[in-house]
Amino acid sequence: MRLSRVMVSIAVVLGTYNGEKYLHQQLDSILNQQGVSVQIFARDDGSKDSTVQILRSYAGKYSNFHLLDNGNTSNIGVRDGFMTALKWALLFSDEYDYFAFADQDDVWLPKKLISGVEKIRESTNCNGALYYSNKTIADENLSVIYQEHFIEQNNFSNFYFVSRAYGCTIVINRILADLSCRYVSKYAHFHDDWIHRLAICLNSDIYFDINSYILYRQHGDNNCGTFATDDKSLSHLTKRALSFIKNNDGYKRDLLASDILNNYGTILNDDAQSKLQTIADYKKKFGNRFRMIIKPNLSGRRTRDILIWRIKVLLGYF
Repeated sequence: MRLSRVMVSIAVVLGTYNGEKYLHQQLDSILNQQGVSVQIFARDDGSKDSTVQILRSYAGKYSNFHLLDNGNTSNIGVRDGFMTALKWALLFSDEYDYFAFADQDDVWLPKKLISGVEKIRESTNCNGALYYSNKTIADENLSVIYQEHFIEQNNFSNFYFVSRAYGCTIVINRILADLSCRYVSKYAHFHDDWIHRLAICLNSDIYFDINSYILYRQHGDNNCGTFATDDKSLSHLTKRALSFIKNNDGYKRDLLASDILNNYGTILNDDAQSKLQTIADYKKKFGNRFRMIIKPNLSGRRTRDILIWRIKVLLGYF
């Protein structure tokens, strides 16, 4: 039996790669979170600068800072690096009810984590719960560039579009953390992309917060940056899509859908199974592509975004 705790415990999974320049600020902002008891689980992805030395110094100074293999880890990429660290945090102890993800170069406002926990702590969904929020985009000096004002309507149609659930804003409960680590599809580009889309398919409780509790730093050397499609021109999106098609590097969501069906089919409801099967089959016949674009009940998206999505489906880029 777990002992009752005055403060909620949350495991923060941190991924780093050549992040020496801004890492101190990020780590201090995580350690200074209010209303939660934080444990940091850091994994480096083969840095060549002083990142590992910085991580080791924090591990030596703070008992709630843990470094996987003392930083002696190799480069396996963003998705696999974060998911490896999440699996480690899950095995480390059963006392953490919630999990969050941190990049190496942002700054968190003091109530970032507790704001997420408060949204999902009452969830009784057997397939878990996920929280994410808007971001405040900042430059390298943390001067605000712009404030996101997305308003998300969480439903299955979000599976079809670029996910706005950035890992640095996500908080999940242990149930969803366990489910997301059961299998990780190679057709998900990133860890956050995988967890968010899986949560959509599993009909997990998903909460979107219009507020921002993070300064999302953009400095030109980001391993991953913001490319929110609502703020890009049609010509930019068209060029990007054509580049993906030319390089045969589409999103392959048909294969992602097949992976989810094959590995989570027993806990998917009938509606999710039907929609995923439609996605899995959409490239098999050209007629399936037409059925694909008229079947979904799309909501919460601008007409332009829906048009771009339909073109992608017809071209087999989706």
